[in-house]
Amino acid sequence: MLSAGPPGSFDAAGVADPVVLRVATGDHRMLYTGIAADGVERVGYATSTDATTWTKRGLVLPAGEQPFAADESGVRPSGLMVDGATLHAHFAGTDRTGRGRALHAPTAYPTP
Repeated sequence: MLSAGPPGSFDAAGVADPVVLRVATGDHRMLYTGIAADGVERVGYATSTDATTWTKRGLVLPAGEQPFAADESGVRPSGLMVDGATLHAHFAGTDRTGRGRALHAPTAYPTP
């Protein structure tokens, strides 16, 4: 499984909320919540060949941190789905009031 990143990283205070997609035998992709020392949640990406040992690939979706944005205070992954040549990533953003909002980001598939 994943562990917290080094001091100063986007996931230094912890990791949570793994969402895993099995692309093929020996090819697993994960989005996860990285919690920074400041408490802001951001989305990281990791890969695995066995769904047990994961290699972190880095930050893929930062929090918006713009006033009144749907993801101003943080963003967490909530789902992954492949539909033909499109990968649909679903997220939950948190605004300054603590209210959660559903977010969606489609991208071309397959991904690296």
